[in-house]
Amino acid sequence: GFVSLKCQIKKGLSQGYTDKEVVSGVIKAISPGHRLRTILETIHGMAVSRLIDFLRSNYTVKNATDLFQELTSAVQDPREKASEFVLKALALRQELILATEEPLADVAYSKPLIQRVFLKTIETGLLSQNILSECGIY
Repeated sequence: GFVSLKCQIKKGLSQGYTDKEVVSGVIKAISPGHRLRTILETIHGMAVSRLIDFLRSNYTVKNATDLFQELTSAVQDPREKASEFVLKALALRQELILATEEPLADVAYSKPLIQRVFLKTIETGLLSQNILSECGIY
């Protein structure tokens, strides 16, 4: 997905890879025959910023406000394991952090605020009071 690719791009750039090397690596990571890969392979000399724009348009990417709302209102489904709910909330938190780091983010939420909301979501969204008390949350 978009978040995974964006993290890989960020890591590649921080390790000193050039835009050309990062773009090539991302294209190779996309399944052969996928329409996005086919399109990207035809564009020569693409910068990472343009690649990210293509990826964002290909994947359904929510903006920071939508992700924040989703994180604040997340609750465990009765059929969902507690661990699945926590992982879902962690993924939302990470997506929100990445969304607020975007240059064109609609809103920039601070990392401490996101962490507080995440913890409150775990506290209020988990169905099992036993887990909350074991963790010292409730």
